[in-house]
Amino acid sequence: MAATPTIPTTVPVIPAITAAHGNILSHDSEAFMHVLLRLWQVNIALWGYLAWRACVHVRLIRPRVAPALRFAGMLERLGTTFVKLGQGLSLHGELLPDDYIVALRKLQDHVAVFPAERARAEIEQSLGCSVETVFARFDAQPMAAGSIAQVHWGVLARADSSDSSGLG
Repeated sequence: MAATPTIPTTVPVIPAITAAHGNILSHDSEAFMHVLLRLWQVNIALWGYLAWRACVHVRLIRPRVAPALRFAGMLERLGTTFVKLGQGLSLHGELLPDDYIVALRKLQDHVAVFPAERARAEIEQSLGCSVETVFARFDAQPMAAGSIAQVHWGVLARADSSDSSGLG
């Protein structure tokens, strides 16, 4: 009579993967949770707009903001990808009513600025050092803002011969 195979109660592969690749599993779960959170935010925004629009259509509520402006504002709050979607839709008058096209055209050149603290954090993350290290002067007030970037005025710090970072 053949022996019945036993099923192991532990899986030794997971600790080996974690040990060999650092904290890859927790990083993947963080990224997954970030994606789920973002999908949740987008879902809430889109379904919220559709519910609001339905209530306006059946006259349950009287809008304080035109539906087209509310739609454009929702896209702007959702971020860069959705602003780009709105910009693309604004070029196709055959897809949406005229008031929506007019509201979405504002996304071409009238995008809200984001806080200077966020700009500083992005600069520091991409350069790997503080803004003060790279710039002698950095203006917190943006000169211009677009759908994917914001422009700040700054003066580069003078390079010191002992500075080996190449950023000064």
